Amino acid sequence: MVADAFGPYEVFARSPAFFVCTVSAGGAPAMVSGGLAVILDYFLKEVDAGLVPEPDVVVVPAVLSPAGEKETLLREWIVRRAERGAHILGVCAGTALLAAAGLLDGRRATSHWSKLRGLQRRHPEVFWERGQRYLEDGKVTTTTTTAGVSSGMRGALRLVGQLAGAAEAERIGGDLAYPGWLLDAPNAIPAQRPAPSSSRGSGPPSASACWTASVRSTLPPPSSSTPTP
Repeated sequence: MVADAFGPYEVFARSPAFFVCTVSAGGAPAMVSGGLAVILDYFLKEVDAGLVPEPDVVVVPAVLSPAGEKETLLREWIVRRAERGAHILGVCAGTALLAAAGLLDGRRATSHWSKLRGLQRRHPEVFWERGQRYLEDGKVTTTTTTAGVSSGMRGALRLVGQLAGAAEAERIGGDLAYPGWLLDAPNAIPAQRPAPSSSRGSGPPSASACWTASVRSTLPPPSSSTPTP
């Protein structure tokens, strides 16, 4: 979903403390729900080669086949970022890709309420929890979602508070008019269940991508090697 990726993106991009960019294994635009095409800034291999600043945060939205062969490069790349100390933010059903990568083994985690039962079956090694907007366990922050996929923004604001300070997180949450936003607001949410006549949305994106944020020091702008469609 668009909000999986660009709700948290907006949170980090509003802070001068972060340099935000999109990354992908390939150069083709990533298609997200509604047919929006996203042109990526960098290849995954450029980050591995040191041509792009090592990210402090990696945001992972939902992908079509989180455990599939197509996402092998992305899963391996995210694991390397976690091993190098990046904070990993799995938004909504993006948590499934983190579970498939083994990053949530033995950890507390959450996801979109409609995905939790299936995730519990496929990944019993993870301690799945309901009723939380986001959960933090070690370096991995996983998020849940309510209507509007707003919990991804809440998780992002939490990370901004940790990396850039509480005042910055309070400012951004206020600027975005996030409903009921307070840095120390309760994290619990009401239990969710399908409505009898509910219809399914268009699902996760058809192409895999994620994006990163690095705390600014002397970060360069995107290089001339930026992939184009």
